[in-house]
Amino acid sequence: MKILHVGWWTIEYRRAGGSIIHVETIMEELAKRAYHNIYFCGGRYNLLSKKTYLKRWQKPSTWVYEVVNSPNLISSHETVNFHIGNKILEELFQSLLDKENPDIIHFHELESLTGSLLSIARERKIPFVVGVCNYWYLCPQRDLFERSVMILKRVISA
Repeated sequence: MKILHVGWWTIEYRRAGGSIIHVETIMEELAKRAYHNIYFCGGRYNLLSKKTYLKRWQKPSTWVYEVVNSPNLISSHETVNFHIGNKILEELFQSLLDKENPDIIHFHELESLTGSLLSIARERKIPFVVGVCNYWYLCPQRDLFERSVMILKRVISA
């Protein structure tokens, strides 16, 4: 079975962070059970290029398709529309689906990606599961921050 995982970055770029460790551990364990893992993730920024592109590389348990120069910045209020739908990211995702033809998709996180990837999977009738590891589905940020003030703090003190 071929599983496409969708998330944000890899352990090579962000050594701390439970969510990234979580998805990496899932992929390692599935590989031990002979599942074929593919990881589509937001990634680094190449300051020498403005183009958004996929960089393919391999980890011991997974082929990684890293989106370089994503138009969606993490915790950005300026790119909210891109978090809902983004043609560049949608086209990269669709080309990956055409190439890899996964049996199932595991949407772990959508940071630096776009919510319309869920619609693309549904339209293609690819079964998928969605993990809710953070607040991205409520607001396009990592941990439900509003500028520099945490919303939860205001709710609790109200």
